[in-house]
Amino acid sequence: MIEPDLSGRVAFVTGSARDMGRSLALACAEAGAAVAVHYNTSEAAAVATAEEARECGAPAATAVGADVTDPAEVDAAFATVEEELGTVDVLVNNVGDFAPEHWEAMSVATWDRVLETNLKGTYLCTRRALPAMREEAWGRVVNVGYAGSDRALANPTNLPYFIAKTGVLMFTRAVARDTTDDGVTVNAVSPYV
Repeated sequence: MIEPDLSGRVAFVTGSARDMGRSLALACAEAGAAVAVHYNTSEAAAVATAEEARECGAPAATAVGADVTDPAEVDAAFATVEEELGTVDVLVNNVGDFAPEHWEAMSVATWDRVLETNLKGTYLCTRRALPAMREEAWGRVVNVGYAGSDRALANPTNLPYFIAKTGVLMFTRAVARDTTDDGVTVNAVSPYV
């Protein structure tokens, strides 16, 4: 297996304070990237993950908070990362939210929150990262989907999550086609967790 080399690169991993996002941030650190550990409400966990990233080999790491559904907060988070670490070369859109409720019993607010976190968050972060990647003629965007989304496997429980993750795959395909000649690759991974 070829080990990735992200030396001299900056990786921004959304939703990386804990769980799978934490593992992704640490993998970027082990590959030599400076790492931005994103959180929305878990600041202490994000700070701990940033410290662990430095211990794993990241030349620098910082914790950055933002609600990825808010364009102003996304812009502010990227500005912080650019000031502290440099231009984002690798964006991993990992942040996600789900609601294990039947769709008919779910509140509209919950429905909207799940869709916005998973789909709008991916859109806003990608939209913010791409101009600099295009300017540098190098960038990597990895969107985290869900196994089964590509086959439109849905369940009446947690339905907005499945809809959003299917949308993430469609978004990934469209942006990948749009960046073909820019030195930027856009891919999705769909783990079953």
